[in-house]
Amino acid sequence: MKKLFLIISLAALAFGCSSVPQQESTQVKPEIRFKDGKLKIVQFTDVHWDNRQSDVRVPQIIGSVIEAEKPDVIVFTGDVVTGGPVIGNWNKFVDYMHGIGIPYAVVMGNHDPETHSVADGSVQWSRQATRDTIFTILEKSPLFLGERGPAELQGMGNYVLPVLASDGSDKVGGLLYCMDSYDYAENTDFAGGYGWFSFDQIQWYREQSKAYAKANGGKPVPAFAFFHIPLPEYALIKTDSRTLGNRMENVYAGELNSGMFSSMYEMGDVMGTFVGHDHNNDYIGLYGGIALAYGKSSGVDTYGDLIKGGRVIMMYEGQRYFDTWLRSETGEKVDMFYYPSGIADDEIEKYKEYPAHNVNPEKKGV
Repeated sequence: MKKLFLIISLAALAFGCSSVPQQESTQVKPEIRFKDGKLKIVQFTDVHWDNRQSDVRVPQIIGSVIEAEKPDVIVFTGDVVTGGPVIGNWNKFVDYMHGIGIPYAVVMGNHDPETHSVADGSVQWSRQATRDTIFTILEKSPLFLGERGPAELQGMGNYVLPVLASDGSDKVGGLLYCMDSYDYAENTDFAGGYGWFSFDQIQWYREQSKAYAKANGGKPVPAFAFFHIPLPEYALIKTDSRTLGNRMENVYAGELNSGMFSSMYEMGDVMGTFVGHDHNNDYIGLYGGIALAYGKSSGVDTYGDLIKGGRVIMMYEGQRYFDTWLRSETGEKVDMFYYPSGIADDEIEKYKEYPAHNVNPEKKGV
């Protein structure tokens, strides 16, 4: 515990230091492997790295969750850096993750290439970088698991991370789909709204799913999907009585429903999707047998009234079930959710256990 705290503290000091020398992008990426049949993932979202409170508070928030959970993998679901200078702050982020020493993945959010300023009481966003520039920085990190993905797809950072078997073999026991949900609608009919997954991205996902299922004897490989902007289907579970967590703002999905959820439903591999974007939502619920989950906003230089922290996800090797909960920066573990039942801890407490009775009927059978 003390050793981990020291590592986190040293990583925090990297904010004021020069960049840690990074390896070239040709390096071999770390593999992701189940340990005794389990993989613990921590999702951080909407970190909103800035030059105001972030230099102190972000290491505290992320570090507290990591110290409590000791994950195998970390996934950042967008809007990681939002303050200028954008390139300088992305380098700070990479330096910090180098100090943490845990493999991590990143998907792009709508604000990642941007920085913001406040004028006349309103926030103004301006583009200062490109996704290509950001990935040039990330690819130099020896712990970064991601890649740019196929050049023909919308956005950048569409990739799938196989989770290998506990026994040391190359058998794939789980998949982590990481996708760029893009930023803003470019079509004039929907200008001003958020973008949506393109058909090419959906087709790419379907091809990946089919290929891994074929290698798995025709059986879909249990998978999670991580991206930034929620699917329109998130709005359909918001008022469901069994949806668990805070629902304090609207679901700001893409302007069009291009069918990503439908494809995940048809392919049968994705058990849950994990997003960010809406800082005052951290709920999870079931729709069509797929868990739709928000992460927990981790940024302090942004809007949002919820306590900061992260979402923890426990994946089980080759199994179509998982557990997930929220861990706050102050240490609380809340909103435990079990998939596929969709049951939560507070529901379990309502059930009454009845003792077994020894019965011996005279007539046997139905």
